[in-house]
Amino acid sequence: CLQCHRTGEAGANLFSPFEDYDTVVSLYPIMKDRVIQRVMPPWHGFVGDKTKNSLVGDLYLSDEEIKKFVAWGIDDTFSQGDPKDAPMPRNWPASGEWQIGKPDIVFKMPEPYIVPKEKLDEYEYYRIKANFPEDRYIQAVEVRPGNKSVVHHIGAIVGPAGDTDINGNLATLQFYGITGDKVRKIGDYVPGDDFNAHTYPKGYALQLPKGSDIVLEMHYTPTGADEKPDISEMGIIWADKKPEHLLETHVFNRKDLRIPAQDSHYERSNWYQFSTDVLVYALAPHMHYRGKDYILYKVTNPNTKEEKREVVLKVPNYDFAWQRTYEFTKPIELKAGDALYGVGHFDNSHFNPNNPNPDAVVKYGLKSDQEMFNLRVKFERVNLSASASKHEEQIAGNAEVLYR
Repeated sequence: CLQCHRTGEAGANLFSPFEDYDTVVSLYPIMKDRVIQRVMPPWHGFVGDKTKNSLVGDLYLSDEEIKKFVAWGIDDTFSQGDPKDAPMPRNWPASGEWQIGKPDIVFKMPEPYIVPKEKLDEYEYYRIKANFPEDRYIQAVEVRPGNKSVVHHIGAIVGPAGDTDINGNLATLQFYGITGDKVRKIGDYVPGDDFNAHTYPKGYALQLPKGSDIVLEMHYTPTGADEKPDISEMGIIWADKKPEHLLETHVFNRKDLRIPAQDSHYERSNWYQFSTDVLVYALAPHMHYRGKDYILYKVTNPNTKEEKREVVLKVPNYDFAWQRTYEFTKPIELKAGDALYGVGHFDNSHFNPNNPNPDAVVKYGLKSDQEMFNLRVKFERVNLSASASKHEEQIAGNAEVLYR
């Protein structure tokens, strides 16, 4: 709980910090209700086979854990226990401090932006000049908003260096391409996602190619009030040398969405393939308010008699408010020619309490009241035909140290 429910963080600001015994006891009735209904802690993703894989940082409570918490306030009458048995306090970064540690470089928006209080949600793009004469490698990256009240999310996109201003239509075409699959990112800010600040272990890094600038894609949501200007930023710690394992982030999109009014189970699917063998470390499915559920398969020998499908990730209750990146303890091996296959459903009916307008026909679009169906994939290009011992060693190393 303390990830969010501590001073200066969103859970504390929106509800309460859980930093002492008396506070937790006083809030027990509300906490018990949220836990029983599985509203808290927020966790929506699951692996297909728990005997083969698991998700890093899984917050999902077992039935036994829920029963234990409920019983604490009934049978145990809020027993505090022996303080000597309490776990050591975690050393959380102070509010406003960089979670990755002191950055080597900080890229900021070139100018503050004031979100008009009466305007609908909008996108703004800011070119941040980098244009290094050599490739750079990123050991740690953290993207953080200047004003969380108005920043819905941030994407740090890699693009060619230049001097031209970037507007929404040009940026969408230039960086995403016609199909939307062209974009390359080195960082994101999404509320509730642990990947907003991430440090990779030695030997693993992202690449910022030479001759590149960084474009901050800013999605703003006006609050109807006079808000402080936003100056969002991104901190980077450089790797000391070219890594043995070069990680990439790719976003797959499907744009041919047309959800009929009052359709409670509109289905879309998409194939995700790579030109080489890859190890997939993490996945982030993305939809908007009408997103209902998502399931992802690993497909070997697709469209042949030997085709085999295996569920690798399922999100049975998609929640637009909690767009997590799901990390695997064991990376998914995918040979060139094999595929990931995703199937999602949308609820555009009046039964969806988050639906802005169930009588509207909804198409693809960047704004929250439109819809998207994409998948963000974090992966490494490898040669799965390498010697078995070397490959098994790489898999074991990835599972042990890549995500902490």
